Amino acid sequence: MSRRIILSAIAAVAAIGLSATTAAAQQSRVITNRSQRVVATYDFKGTRKAINFPMTVTVTDSAGTLVASTVLQGESIQRPLTVAVIESDLVLQGETPDGVLTLVLDKQADGTTPKVADGRWSLGREAGKLRVAAR
Repeated sequence: MSRRIILSAIAAVAAIGLSATTAAAQQSRVITNRSQRVVATYDFKGTRKAINFPMTVTVTDSAGTLVASTVLQGESIQRPLTVAVIESDLVLQGETPDGVLTLVLDKQADGTTPKVADGRWSLGREAGKLRVAAR
């Protein structure tokens, strides 16, 4: 009986791991899809931090779903970011080598995208304000 429980537990853990890997692969595939329409690009080059911080963030519309990606300082790979709209703010979040990065860009979802966006960021135990250029 306990052998069945152990095998069932191992199978469940394997299934969870497989579905997480599959979800990550799908997210990655969505980010590189050429049929996306660029909605906004944010330039973070003036906000250099001592941590791995985005150089640019690109938000795209992929079949009616907002997706985003970034390249961190010192890296050449694109990292996926989740996108959420909360009231008129754009919230971007993703994994980095330093932990979960959260970017909140004020009033970027109200239909009037200004050339400069204010907001805030957090990464691990660090946080701060930011001002980025919107292209």
